[in-house]
Amino acid sequence: MVDGSRGENMGLKNKRAMFFTLIAIALISLLLVSYTFYSQAEQRRAVQKRIETMNNFIFSVEEDIPRHMFIFGFRMIFLSEKKIAETGVARENLTTDFQEGFFNGTFCGEQNEIIAGSTFSDLLGKISDEAGRMNINFSVENANLTVYQSDPWHVEFEISGDFHFADKGGLASWNITKKFDGSVPVDGFEDPLYTIQTNGVVANVINQTPYSLPLSDFEFSDQIKNSYYAASTIAPDFLERLQGINRPSENGIESFVDLQRLSNQGIDAKDKSIVDFIYFS
Repeated sequence: MVDGSRGENMGLKNKRAMFFTLIAIALISLLLVSYTFYSQAEQRRAVQKRIETMNNFIFSVEEDIPRHMFIFGFRMIFLSEKKIAETGVARENLTTDFQEGFFNGTFCGEQNEIIAGSTFSDLLGKISDEAGRMNINFSVENANLTVYQSDPWHVEFEISGDFHFADKGGLASWNITKKFDGSVPVDGFEDPLYTIQTNGVVANVINQTPYSLPLSDFEFSDQIKNSYYAASTIAPDFLERLQGINRPSENGIESFVDLQRLSNQGIDAKDKSIVDFIYFS
């Protein structure tokens, strides 16, 4: 009887030991599974945070590029008008001028401090420096500059290309083909048509008219007195005026020539329409 009782106790102990072993294995397995899920969750959170960081960076780049293009465009228009005032000659090819300035940093083949800091290489350098501080690789391929008018009162400086952003740790990357516009108002610039046709004696600043057609007698008189400009589809636009082109444009502008103002500068009046592009034709 004693031996049988001892055997039962041993069997019970073995069962308990096995039970506790199974519990231990189950707990260890549960811990391993929990750790795996926790690690994966942490990794997903890290990747998600990195993606958000890169998204924010790309968003800031998309906001900065139009500002950069505005600065470049404004300076290039200024340089073009300055050259016209110095030479009395219209610019032969603005597209060539603007692309030379943007990609080479030169104007008429020479380095120019006015456009320093606003060129393509300056843009790349600025974005690359900021990207480097965030462990992001940045590059642009197939970059192109286009200049056009979106309406009578604005010149658009558009850069297009394939923009590449990649996390240096290989977590994420973006490849974006996109266009960015910097819009430069023509208000406040001198009209090259006056500069060229009066040999620089009379400068006429472009100011958009506050009036709409039909004009009253007072408005007509004030329009002439202040040389206000109105949109006109039979007149040349601002970019064409910079190039000495006199032809109708859907984004054309026109002013009335103040003959008294010309006379005061010793310029004889012509017996012609005082609409600027007709008078100076």
